[in-house]
Amino acid sequence: MNKKYLIVLSVVVLTAAGSVAYFKYYAKKQNVVIEGPDMESMLKGRAEEELRKKMYAPFIEVYKNMLAKSPNDPNIKRKLAEAYVGAGQNMEASQLLEELLKSNPDDQGLKNLLDKVR
Repeated sequence: MNKKYLIVLSVVVLTAAGSVAYFKYYAKKQNVVIEGPDMESMLKGRAEEELRKKMYAPFIEVYKNMLAKSPNDPNIKRKLAEAYVGAGQNMEASQLLEELLKSNPDDQGLKNLLDKVR
């Protein structure tokens, strides 16, 4: 197995565990009783949102470093834009997607991603 894959997988697992622990700690600190489907649903939604954002962070950093070395590579820009979309960083994604569409205006995949972040 690739070392980078194992590192990313470890980060994801640790982030998930950390998110659950954080929300339990936060709920206890705020004297929130975690009972009933509404509270569980709310906390689960918040935890999943935070987890989603953090899961993309390592990929964003890798693609940003790759883009610094190859600033004109459209494949790297596209992957970075996809990671931004996944992390909910819509402004950053939008800027990259618009730049990519200037050189490839017929790319429906880019148009669909851009529609997602608008």
